Amino acid sequence: MLTGSLARLVLGLALGSVLGIVGLPRLDLSAALPPFFHSLQGAARPVASEVRDQNATTPEPVPTVEPSPVVPVPQPAVAGPQVLLDEHFAAAPDGWPDDPQGPAWFADGAYRLYARQPNRFVAVGVPLPTPVGDAILSAQFRKLGGPAGGGYGLIVRDMTPASDRDGRSQDGQYLVAGVGDRGDIGVWQRDRTHWIDVVPWTHSDVVHQELDSNVLVVTTRGAAVRLEVNGQVVADVTYDGLPSTGNVGIFVGGDLNQVALEWLRIDG
Repeated sequence: MLTGSLARLVLGLALGSVLGIVGLPRLDLSAALPPFFHSLQGAARPVASEVRDQNATTPEPVPTVEPSPVVPVPQPAVAGPQVLLDEHFAAAPDGWPDDPQGPAWFADGAYRLYARQPNRFVAVGVPLPTPVGDAILSAQFRKLGGPAGGGYGLIVRDMTPASDRDGRSQDGQYLVAGVGDRGDIGVWQRDRTHWIDVVPWTHSDVVHQELDSNVLVVTTRGAAVRLEVNGQVVADVTYDGLPSTGNVGIFVGGDLNQVALEWLRIDG
């Protein structure tokens, strides 16, 4: 039999072998570290993170795309009124009746019209290449002499060729808008051999009387006819008795009435 000491030795060796095979539980040394060591371990972790960030690849910057400049699209030009005539009679223009012994002639920087024959008016066509539709006729007239009661104005929508409107013919189909030297305004249609009142003689304070100049503006738009005198509208009517286009001209009425046309402009 083994002695007591030898038995304890054998038992210890056997127990050690068993424990070596099974394995002893590991000791958690961090639990035994002092508190300040824990704080050092926590501070060291961001350093490793910073090192990883420095080694990471820096992304390329995204290029900035500049917007393309906006190129304005040209807009089609809107056609405005066209100047068909702008005459101030510094010299005698071609194509106008010019007879100092007749009803119309050029003198002293104006176009003169004279109703020499009793009971006969003077109607002169303005030479333009084509008939006129919608238009604006502007003119300045001044009476030179003759008895009171004469008048003058502008002709529109004349169906007679301008070359035949020579100041002597009394026939035709057209519209006249004008003023009288007593301060009246009116609009009439010439229908072959007689007159039709569209706006009969009506007094207007804007008309300069006797020998003072007056500026007349006649505007036609379709069947609408408007008369302005010295910047004021004095008549605005719609009249379907005439065609949509025609020639234009100058009118003077009243026995022995003498008138100067100082300038004329036509926009169409």
